Amino acid sequence: SFMQYTLSEIQTITNASLVKGNLADTIKHLSIDSRSTLNEHTLFIAISGVRNNGHKYIKDVYENGGRNFLVSEEVDVSLYPDANFLKVKDTTLALQQLATAHRKNVIKKSIL
Repeated sequence: SFMQYTLSEIQTITNASLVKGNLADTIKHLSIDSRSTLNEHTLFIAISGVRNNGHKYIKDVYENGGRNFLVSEEVDVSLYPDANFLKVKDTTLALQQLATAHRKNVIKKSIL
């Protein structure tokens, strides 16, 4: 289903802090895979798992056109001049919060 949220709304849903960037920018896609299609409306969520860590792919994502990042670790944001960074304690939890909020919004719109 189609989604569109501002970074400000995503910040509220996930209780994130703004590290750097513009909260008015719009997000239309979420991605946890650095190899997926990325653009300035994609939010890349850096998931830290047992075997892998999405934070390792921030440079790749940026070089492939990704400009919005949700992270849980320190990142040298000076390397990414035109990117937005939100930071949370737990990116997996934040992804679940976004999915839940989106589901509620979709249901609300279909009822109206």
